Amino acid sequence: MLRKKSRICFPILAVFMAILFVMLLIPPNGFRARAQEVERDFGEAKKMIETIELKPSVSSNVADYEEEAKELFKIGIGGVPLLLEEIDKIVTDTGSYDMYCAFYMLGVETLLCVDDENVRYAGEDIFDLPNVNFKIFVRQAKEKIPQIIQSDQLVEKKVEELSKYGVLSLLYLTDEKGRIAKEYEPYLEKIGLSYSPAERMYPSAAPAKSETAFDVDAWLSANKYDLQILKQYLEKKVG
Repeated sequence: MLRKKSRICFPILAVFMAILFVMLLIPPNGFRARAQEVERDFGEAKKMIETIELKPSVSSNVADYEEEAKELFKIGIGGVPLLLEEIDKIVTDTGSYDMYCAFYMLGVETLLCVDDENVRYAGEDIFDLPNVNFKIFVRQAKEKIPQIIQSDQLVEKKVEELSKYGVLSLLYLTDEKGRIAKEYEPYLEKIGLSYSPAERMYPSAAPAKSETAFDVDAWLSANKYDLQILKQYLEKKVG
């Protein structure tokens, strides 16, 4: 009887293990929910942006179209992959990098706290398309960030050098649970994350500096899934 019972239990155990394995492959519900929310927000922002006529003479679209920019920023860091995909789609469909691409790229740079010049000069040719140079910038970041973190420099010096890569550095400074080492907590304020993207883009609209200390843990908790979305995308699409 005992032997017969064990035969019955084995397939049940096998099925259970198979289900468990599949569950481990599927991102947690919070991740999926955030990804869906980002997609909805981008859809709304895109509708609004497509109603404006971006003129080729405009050098700073985000500054000139403040309300549309603020709407775009609502997608958060997790929306950066959608912006990059939209740029690539426009370039593929039209054969050119138009002013809508420039608008979306400024959104990418603002959300990631990276300087346009650092992206533009990442490649050998500054006249390459910005989305091409951005991918080069990401590959350089993937190589340089671990080197900086593992170096023997003082933490303050590391923070200074890491700041060139903005939010990309956080993908390496945070662990799988979204936590960051105490000595690197100042990094978030260093790259401007104590302000919203709109406040960073429009400094005059930023409120007076609060006496309340910036809550690093709260920011990381609120943006945990966004960082995961960004990291997964860059690993798959940029390498």
